[in-house]
Amino acid sequence: MGTDGRIITKEWLTGLNSNMGSALFKGLFYTTAPSGIAVVDVEKAAVIKQILIDSIGRLNDVAVDSRGVVYVSDTRTGKVYRVENEKAILYLENMSGANGLLTVNDDLYVITTNTLYKVNANKKVTKVADGFENGLDGIVMVSPNEFIVSNYTGILYYVKADGSKELLLDTRADRLMANDISYDSKTKTLYVPVFNRNRIIAYQVK
Repeated sequence: MGTDGRIITKEWLTGLNSNMGSALFKGLFYTTAPSGIAVVDVEKAAVIKQILIDSIGRLNDVAVDSRGVVYVSDTRTGKVYRVENEKAILYLENMSGANGLLTVNDDLYVITTNTLYKVNANKKVTKVADGFENGLDGIVMVSPNEFIVSNYTGILYYVKADGSKELLLDTRADRLMANDISYDSKTKTLYVPVFNRNRIIAYQVK
């Protein structure tokens, strides 16, 4: 799709199944599948490898850091896996409902059912903000230490650097979900997939 909402290629890639999270890194598109991660060559529009992850849960979101290390959340088991050199190891556990992931420098941010955590390179876990309604899904950073967090039921929150939060948007009355969000810092545009309506809504962030 173009940033104007126009569909460029309707079936850019086929043959995948039940994919949820995704991330781009140096021409590669990573997306979760039930058994692991599919790695797609963007230019060729082809799956070039499958990285298997030994999980009995439900793999969900993907994030890639500046070195190409991949992190994958498992929402059903509350775990996060770390994938390096095509090998997956258990990185975090006891992260109830682990979902949205975000890498910033050496830190990994993890969204659980109702809490936002920061995990540093030494795996020290710090609570950034909590008290959200159950159902957190996506996370983006819009300025240093400030975030927008989505709740799949149809809520967008703004999280400030001090951990306080404010409600930005609530579309539950219109039955518009708010799933795994993404953000264009150059145009200050927030993209919100609406899973139950087959839509993507773009919002200007001021």
